Amino acid sequence: MKLVKNGLLCLIMASLLLLNNGLVAQSDSIRMSRKVLFTLVYNDVPSNSGVPLVGMINRARGDYQGLQLGFLNFNDLSFKGLQLGFMGVVKGNVNGLQLAFLNVGIKNVRGAQLGFVNNTRSDLNGAEVGFVNLIGERGNGLQIGFLNATKKSLNGAQIGFLNVSDSNVRGAQIGFLNLIKGTVSGFQLGFVNLVDSVSEGVALGFLSYVKRGGYRAIDVSSNELYPVNIGFKIGTTKLYSIIQTSYSGEFTDKFAIGTGVGSLFKINQNWSFSPEAVFSSSLNKQPTISTSLRFSLRYSLSKHLQLAGGLSAVQYTKANDKSATPWFKITDVRLDDDNRIVFGAGVSLIYNFTEL
Repeated sequence: MKLVKNGLLCLIMASLLLLNNGLVAQSDSIRMSRKVLFTLVYNDVPSNSGVPLVGMINRARGDYQGLQLGFLNFNDLSFKGLQLGFMGVVKGNVNGLQLAFLNVGIKNVRGAQLGFVNNTRSDLNGAEVGFVNLIGERGNGLQIGFLNATKKSLNGAQIGFLNVSDSNVRGAQIGFLNLIKGTVSGFQLGFVNLVDSVSEGVALGFLSYVKRGGYRAIDVSSNELYPVNIGFKIGTTKLYSIIQTSYSGEFTDKFAIGTGVGSLFKINQNWSFSPEAVFSSSLNKQPTISTSLRFSLRYSLSKHLQLAGGLSAVQYTKANDKSATPWFKITDVRLDDDNRIVFGAGVSLIYNFTEL
């Protein structure tokens, strides 16, 4: 026991001596234009030092090249190399890799930031991968995380649950909610897409709202399977999403809901062509399921109102609802007792909230 006490006492004395030497060296370094300071806890080097810094706290007071490995890593100016620890902060440019829980680059970052929170105050040329990724100016590269945000334009991709760009995006946004306050040249793929305008691209999702140059319409239609359908169409004329409810008084399962996609191609001032694909399901445990392809010609009755009609092909499974049979058809093909392909037609009246 006495031996252990003596050992601990020696260890404490050695630590105090090491700390004292560090403080003396730090004091001397101030008088001698900041010479290199090394301890097991704190490392401090002047500008243009390439000595690896391994300790709890590492600080480079100027430009630094090499390795910083510690709990906290700081650079007063630019950094080139690898930072590894809990937090890494560079007040100048970063050229290399920051790997930590929190990574901050005050100026430009050329390389990668990997961590829980990554923040580039200026431009990014490379990648940010983490739970939260923030770019203060322009992004050129990739952001992957739960939340990705770019203050100005983005040239690359954002992949996450929530993707935000305050300016134009040339590339892609892929996530649950995508928001662009400028123009997208590329595509948005998500459950909800919000964008100011689309140029040379598409916004594809369950709900895609394009503020300028978008397409929004209400469609009341009748087809071979359901005599009454009400659909809402939103997106762009190149590619829009469809949300639809259907009703048939002859079916046991009278109501169905559906979703799909479509496009609108203008032929001339009055005529346009619209292919659509819609998946529908009735509302019970063993639903009647249908997948339809429809090809319609539309005629413009006014700036906002169109009359449409065309041919269609529908594959449907009626499961336990034997009453689910077409009320109108041209012909059909029986696959088995519950599955058929029906060739038919449909008509619809469409009100466009946006001028075509």
